[in-house]
Amino acid sequence: MSQATLAPDYATLTELETLMRNGKSALAQEGGAAGREALRCFGALAERCQQSLVIACMQMEACLRASPERGASQVVPESPPSLNPNPNPTPRPTLSPAPTPPQP
Repeated sequence: MSQATLAPDYATLTELETLMRNGKSALAQEGGAAGREALRCFGALAERCQQSLVIACMQMEACLRASPERGASQVVPESPPSLNPNPNPTPRPTLSPAPTPPQP
């Protein structure tokens, strides 16, 4: 393979690596602005790497850091579908206790 054939793949890999590095760096900082920058980076990565659980988890952490005044209970339902695939889960049935036999 020639270098010309690999150039687009190398450019894509470099772009994704830069997004990951910048996102991690932003998460290491304090404040909502850093959280929003991390959210931007991990959002772009999540669009390109949709099957990555690691990126999805980092994107969720960035969501929480971008809105520190809101709690997880408010941020999680509003998160992207890739992070919240089942926003309205069906409640699981509970087992009822076994019936007691009649007393003689």
